[in-house]
Amino acid sequence: MQDHSEPQNPAVTLRAVVAVPARNEAARIAACLSAFEGQVGVGSGAFGVLLLVNNASDGTAALARELSGRLPYPLRVSEIDLPPERAHAGWARRLAMDEAGSWLDEAGHADGVILTTDADSRVAADWVATTLAAFDAGADAVAGLVTLDAEEAARLPPALRLRSALEDEYEGLLAELQACLDPEVHDPWPRHAMASGASLAVTLGAYRSVGGLPPVPLGEDRALVAALLSRDARVRHPLDVRVVTSGRLDGRAAVEAARGDDTHVQRMAHAGVAREQGGDEGAVLAERHGRQAADRAIGAERHGEARSGGHGVARPGIVHLRVEAGLELGEQALILVLQRRAQAQRRR
Repeated sequence: MQDHSEPQNPAVTLRAVVAVPARNEAARIAACLSAFEGQVGVGSGAFGVLLLVNNASDGTAALARELSGRLPYPLRVSEIDLPPERAHAGWARRLAMDEAGSWLDEAGHADGVILTTDADSRVAADWVATTLAAFDAGADAVAGLVTLDAEEAARLPPALRLRSALEDEYEGLLAELQACLDPEVHDPWPRHAMASGASLAVTLGAYRSVGGLPPVPLGEDRALVAALLSRDARVRHPLDVRVVTSGRLDGRAAVEAARGDDTHVQRMAHAGVAREQGGDEGAVLAERHGRQAADRAIGAERHGEARSGGHGVARPGIVHLRVEAGLELGEQALILVLQRRAQAQRRR
């Protein structure tokens, strides 16, 4: 069932559609939708929101329709009951993004952009504008920076907050190391390393070129980014594309918590870091990206076009030095994080 709650004279300037999957989000959907009201830096009607409610029992869709009358942007609300084997985040986001793509087709914008966020999240006031700016600069996909709601995060167990902060800092150091060893013109430092469905965007063409979002039960956002990268898509990780998301432990998050998976192990796996390599992820990352940069530089020189990046020219001889320096830098980064972890534990 779909309800088109749109203003009269739908915008011919529609450039982007935001896909929002939701399930039993009546308590949070108003905040989510309201965050799109005051978007700055974009023209009237530049974007629409597609809310896909699946398997809900709390009136999420009805509440969204009630809100639509006062919203200044076009809102479409769809409801669907997925079979048990498909009633998960992967299929819900896949269907929402597919519908967003159909909306762009309908509006005659084959070169449009699909954005996605979560129903328990609140996008920044310039989220649409900063995301589109990254596409104007040449990106094929944009992964935004997601932070926890401060009030909800404060209610999390202290040990969990500490571990999360340390892991975020560690990931930041690895991301910086990667940017130094293997600079990407389209994704320069400073940047982050997240790939979260709470802030993700992709051109319609790039989305369809990889067959859409992989409908896996967990990690569908990272799976989409991985698919895009496998096709050499230019994925940007800007720091100014920001979203605040729920820090709750119930609902969707409870599924991951119940799995008993170690967050640190998951994050390292998602970053493609081989923990079996003696535990020195920084050194492994340094070697991997140094080799990748060398391979690309050699290929470029064979074609007479030495590759440049934000940290200089990546020629084979220099890359070899970078690998060695990167190994040392990776070890230093690890030592720094471990020292800070020890200091934090002593303060507890």
